[in-house]
Amino acid sequence: MSSHNALFIPAGTMFSLNFETSCFGQTVALPANPLLDWPDAPLLLRVREPQAQLTLTHFVEAIQKELLDAEPKARIAADAHAQLIMVWAHRYQLHQKASREDAARRLLKAFCALIAQSEYSDFEGASMAEFAAKLGVTPTHLTRVCKTACGVTAADLLTQHSLQRARRMLEDDGMKAVDIAKRLGFSTPAYFTRFIKTHTGATPSELRNQAKASRIKSIA
Repeated sequence: MSSHNALFIPAGTMFSLNFETSCFGQTVALPANPLLDWPDAPLLLRVREPQAQLTLTHFVEAIQKELLDAEPKARIAADAHAQLIMVWAHRYQLHQKASREDAARRLLKAFCALIAQSEYSDFEGASMAEFAAKLGVTPTHLTRVCKTACGVTAADLLTQHSLQRARRMLEDDGMKAVDIAKRLGFSTPAYFTRFIKTHTGATPSELRNQAKASRIKSIA
């Protein structure tokens, strides 16, 4: 594991840890207490913020101090600090989850904005990996975020956009199908035709003719 991690292991859990050549850490063994609402499964928190690290360290050192000084009510005081660790862990876990969700929403919003903007730039027709690189994330992460947020992958979103974009350009009748294919990043006109046929059941020419017929009918 990397530095600044908090690992909770429930009582009765069999586990092992492999340490590197240099390792520093603290262990807190807490006796059973109905007031300590710990999860039933191991919990790993990656504590990155300096203030959060200081807070957790303070609670651990407070428990150590109470037990070493052996002042009156030391056990009660140690249990109270243990409760505070439990509350801190629950809150930190919730904050981390909220932070991840916020970051995911921002990434999805930026991805959708970049797709829309690509229509007016040379970036239109770029691959999903190229979009991910422009956003500063890996394709795997971008795919996972999209799948979690809206139920489809990043590649699926690009496919839907390419299909809608192709239909608009075909219906406008301002570009040749071969030029549309090139604009949208298709390697060959034949591949573009198969793509349109697979998703619409019609060829590019048929879609264009359908659009023309529809316009004529609406005028009549």
